[in-house]
Amino acid sequence: MPGTKAKIRLRRLGIILAILLVLAAAAVRLTPYDPADWHVDPISAGDPGMSGVRIVYRNGDDLADLEDIILSTPRTKRIAGSIRDGRVTYSTRSFWWGFVDFTTIAIDQDAIVVLARSRYVGSDYGVNRDRVSGWLDRVQAIQN
Repeated sequence: MPGTKAKIRLRRLGIILAILLVLAAAAVRLTPYDPADWHVDPISAGDPGMSGVRIVYRNGDDLADLEDIILSTPRTKRIAGSIRDGRVTYSTRSFWWGFVDFTTIAIDQDAIVVLARSRYVGSDYGVNRDRVSGWLDRVQAIQN
């Protein structure tokens, strides 16, 4: 029966593709990173290009509120630095695949400089800009 052989081949192909998908997802979630590679000065760091965003927020006094908002974001944690140091880096993972984005905030005179960038892809499709803008909008709402 030629139809049965074709079904078996399709089933095997499906199993192979499912295994490859699981392996790819595991690689994204389990590949280690060195926080020092991402805990860079957002003021002097290079242009993040299409994989990120740099935003200057004018009120440096809002750093503690901003950190509270960042840490309340799902799948986000502090990986390096502290507010006392004047520079903090966070990682945020996407829900399904676990792609990791890194956000570093620092004080520059009386402003907060935020540098957010993606680890894995050439373009983050505006995800980092949207996340950071949402954080800063929430800080402004607290202040008003």
